[in-house]
Formats: sequence, C-alpha cells, structure tokens
Amino acid sequence: MYEESLVFLKERLEERQDQAGLIVTEMRQLKENFERKKKKLEDTASTKRDFAFILLFVPVVNLIAFPLLEASAESDLKEANANGAQAAIQEAAVTKLSNTLIPALQAFVNAIAEASGFFSVMEEKLSKFEERSEMAKKTLRNGREEGENHKKRLHYLMMKNKARDIKSKCQNFSAVLPIVRNDLSALTGTPHLAIQWF
Repeated sequence: MYEESLVFLKERLEERQDQAGLIVTEMRQLKENFERKKKKLEDTASTKRDFAFILLFVPVVNLIAFPLLEASAESDLKEANANGAQAAIQEAAVTKLSNTLIPALQAFVNAIAEASGFFSVMEEKLSKFEERSEMAKKTLRNGREEGENHKKRLHYLMMKNKARDIKSKCQNFSAVLPIVRNDLSALTGTPHLAIQWF
C-alpha cells in the first residue's frame, strides 16, 4: 500500500515541478512583454514631447496641440511605469519560483524517494527479523536438553538489539511525519487516503 501511495505522490510532485517550470517560462515571457511595452510607451511619449515642443512655436496650434500632446505623453509615461512595475513583479515571481519552489519540490520528490527506500529496508529487516525469530525458536525446540537458558538468552539479546534498531528508525521517521502531512495537505489533488496513510 505504501509503495503505491509513494509512487503516486512522487508522480504528482514531478508533475507539479514540470508545471512550475512551464509557469516560470510563461512569467519570463510576460516580463519581456511588459518590458517591450514599457520601451514602446517611453519612445511614444518622447516622440509626443518632441512634437509638442516643435508645435510650441506655431501660433494658435500651440494653444491646442501642446497641452494635448503633453497630456498624452504623460499618460504614456504613467502606463510605461506601470508596465515596468509589472515586469519587476514578474521577475520577482520568476526568481521565487526558480530559487524556492522548484528546488523545494525537487527536495520533496527526493524525500519521497528516500521514504520509499526507508520502507523497503524496514520491510526487509522485519522479514529477516521474523525469519531469525523462527530459526531461533526451532533451535531452542531442538536443543532443549543442554544449555536451554543460554540459547534463550542469546535469542533474547539478538531480538532485543534488532528491535532497538528498528524502533529507532521508526521513531526517526515518525518525527518528520507532521511536516510530511502538512506538505501533502498543501498539494491540491492529493487523495485523502494518501495523506491519511502518513
């Protein structure tokens, strides 16, 4: 059950990472569009101001054309500044995604892979633990006449050490479960069963 859940989560996280990469590309394109618009508007405003200055010396026309061209140039500059601000926002968002979200998703994908490995190792150790326990029981049944207490003591010590090792690894894993649950609940589309499993 855990293997399927971990594989599903890993695939979902990799999909999210791919989506984040696409979003970064789109945001870079938006930033470039805003910068192009800003440049174009600044050029237009400069041209309008130049015409306004030239028309300033033409009698009667200067009374109408100069204020209109100057107002239009001012409007273009305001819009250019707004586009510049949007470009800066897009750049900040790209930086955040590239430097924070995407590496975090990659780290989480790696953590899921490690968790999968942890469970595989634990499953293998528990199987060996069970086999050794059965072998020790058989040995104890077969050699009851001589040194039975000694064999029981050896069996007990072997099982105690293995249990301590397994218990410490389980405790280490349990320590990170709240963080994993929190991260998983933040992912939209994650099945409730997968979150409950953790």
